Amino acid sequence: MHFADAEKYIIRKLEKDLPKNLYYHGVHHTIDVCNAAARLAKFERLSEEDTLLLKTAALYHDCGFLFKYYDNEALGVTMMRGTLETFGYTRNQINTIAQLILATSIPHKPQNLLEKLICDADLDYLGRDDFFSISHSLKREWSEYGKPKSLLQWYTQQLDFMQKHRYFTQSAIALREANKQKYIEEIKILLGKLNKENHARKSAAETRLASTVRTDIALNKVEILKHVDIFSTTSENIVTEIAAAMKVMSIPAGTHIIEKGELGTCMYIIDEGKVKVHDGIYDIAELSAGKFFGEISLLDTEPRSADVTAVTDCVLLQLDQEDFSVVSHKYNDVARGIMRVLLGRLRSQNTKIIQELKEREKHLHALVDERTRELNLKNEKLEAAYKDIKDSISYAKLIQQALLPNVEDIFNAFTQSFIYYRPKDIVSGDFYFFEEKKGKYIVGVADCTGHGVPGAFMSMIGHDTLHQIIVEKEITTPSEVLNQLEAGIRRALHQDDNPDTKDGMDIAVCALDAHKQGDKNILLQYSGALRSLYLVRKDALEVEEVRADKHSIGGLLTGGDEKKFSNHQVYLNPGDTFYIFSDGYCDQFGGPGGKKFMNRHFQRILLGIQQLPMKEQEEFLDKTFREWKGDLEQVDDVLVIGIRI
Repeated sequence: MHFADAEKYIIRKLEKDLPKNLYYHGVHHTIDVCNAAARLAKFERLSEEDTLLLKTAALYHDCGFLFKYYDNEALGVTMMRGTLETFGYTRNQINTIAQLILATSIPHKPQNLLEKLICDADLDYLGRDDFFSISHSLKREWSEYGKPKSLLQWYTQQLDFMQKHRYFTQSAIALREANKQKYIEEIKILLGKLNKENHARKSAAETRLASTVRTDIALNKVEILKHVDIFSTTSENIVTEIAAAMKVMSIPAGTHIIEKGELGTCMYIIDEGKVKVHDGIYDIAELSAGKFFGEISLLDTEPRSADVTAVTDCVLLQLDQEDFSVVSHKYNDVARGIMRVLLGRLRSQNTKIIQELKEREKHLHALVDERTRELNLKNEKLEAAYKDIKDSISYAKLIQQALLPNVEDIFNAFTQSFIYYRPKDIVSGDFYFFEEKKGKYIVGVADCTGHGVPGAFMSMIGHDTLHQIIVEKEITTPSEVLNQLEAGIRRALHQDDNPDTKDGMDIAVCALDAHKQGDKNILLQYSGALRSLYLVRKDALEVEEVRADKHSIGGLLTGGDEKKFSNHQVYLNPGDTFYIFSDGYCDQFGGPGGKKFMNRHFQRILLGIQQLPMKEQEEFLDKTFREWKGDLEQVDDVLVIGIRI
């Protein structure tokens, strides 16, 4: 079995061809399940062959999503059978993997240990720290595929699913069950709050309109309903039952009939008067006698999306969702017929809205043209000033780039390596350095205070000081490099005389014996100021973190104590990979919830791409960063260096 080749193939295939709106079932989920499967296999002491079969099934278990969203496991099996023979898998091994993929179909009904393990790996997140963020990515995905749900409905379903779910292996139970039970209790609390809020909204609406209900106004409700198009195809006996349930309301002018955000629990038909539909101060539509509104509430309890206010004194008929449900449950075809009419109305409304938007756009274009003529005069002066500033900063970029080491020197020293460098602005507060001195390669990453021009100035001071320490003074022990750098930065910025000067940098420095690539037990020395080192051993199931000292270079001294930096020694073997980086990647906001990427997520990504060559790791990190950031602004400079022994 050539697992690494199969993994490389399927990951690339999923990255390229999976729909972009698979916020849960994306390639990240495949990597996640594969890692979970490997972890569980280790705990269960599986043989090497069974572990590879399990990991292969995890890689292919969602490839059916390449073809369709629902009931896709069989399609995934078909694709798997068409590719795995080319990667050296036998017929029996392929048959086993096929059964494992089919076992992931919900509800899980595994028959043997391997099937139990892949089912547990598939839903490993139910008991992990990132449960709620992953849960919301699934909710977002479902909304793309015809399953819109309110938050109340979503968590009600989640609670039911989690209470019925069980982990099948003792390893998964030990790792995840306790956390899963904790989340079940948290969801119960959340549902209690949501139900309370919904009840309060409903009560507020009922209280506001309670005094408007009238029993002394005689209306022919049946005839009124017959002229309402959503009931136009409903039989008279059903219309009569619906009419009997309706209330008559007398609404004074200026009354809020519906307030945006309230639960939708009823529809209204206008018998007399006029109402306006609006969003705050923006009018959307005006409705008069014979028209109706709020009809979607007959089928779905969702918060109202707009306000409705009486323009004149009105007489309305009100039909409650609960009363309508009694009739629709009695007559099965009622809800279906009304749904067909509502869909037709929505299409008509969409056409009208689009036309209105086009008219507004035309008017806005005219306004924009007028404003543009005024602004052009001002912009000419601004553009000239901006060009001067940008030209100066662009020239500063050339100077800063000239200070950075030649990347070819780094790649010649470490043939399996990458440098992922993405400044936030034209110039950067992050920089990397590389020197060969006294038989050692010295490589490091620094993250200076600020970014843009202030950060760039600080980076030039830092680079010049490091050059003096390493090249001129020939100091190559990382901890001593940082001790000397701390003293040099404080001198350069006069920080001992001016305590208000807080600028400095976070930095990671590594030293390796030169010209020993491929040897065993290569000594790596490392020292860090708030920038840790991540190490992934060959075939490891987790990322090792060599922690940095908890103070930066420069800035304030706590309690007047002199900073001293620790020197860590780690022995590396061929296939081991280490990473040093600034905080820009992990601090980037994005993803479904607009949250930070975070260190744990970064570690999972690094662990998941270990089978890729280093250049492809860089490409994967770049693609992941861009997709996570989306349309949000990049918050900081980004720098990651990866080196494989």
